[in-house]
This record gives sequence, C-alpha cells and structure tokens, in this order.
Amino acid sequence: MLTARAPLGRTLLFGLVGAWAGFAAGALGGLLVDVVTASGFHLALVGHAVAVLGAVLGSRRATAVRTASHG
Repeated sequence: MLTARAPLGRTLLFGLVGAWAGFAAGALGGLLVDVVTASGFHLALVGHAVAVLGAVLGSRRATAVRTASHG
C-alpha cells in the first residue's frame, strides 16, 4: 500500500501522459476491430476506455516514483 502523496503537478502530468498513451494503444486495437467488423465506433470506445486505465496507472506511477525516491 502506498501512503505517500506525490505533488499535484506530477500526478496530473503522469495521469495525462498515461491517458494519452492509453488512448493511443486502445485506439489501435479499436481500429483493428473496426476494420474487421466494418463498424466505426470501436476506435473511440476502446480508446477512451483504455485512456481511463492509463490515467489511473499514470497517477499511481507518480506516487510510486515519489515513494521510491524518498523512501
């Protein structure tokens, strides 16, 4: 369990980068599904779902980096 808090700016930055990376990865998977199924909504749906996951993992990473450097 992580109990230390990272500075707000670092948490936001890591969360934003994680969201961008998550959307990019999810959109690639969604694009493949869109091509196979000839639909047009999987790219955005999967991209945004993975973006949320990326933001959560990014903000947790910011806390883990602070804990490791100060612990």
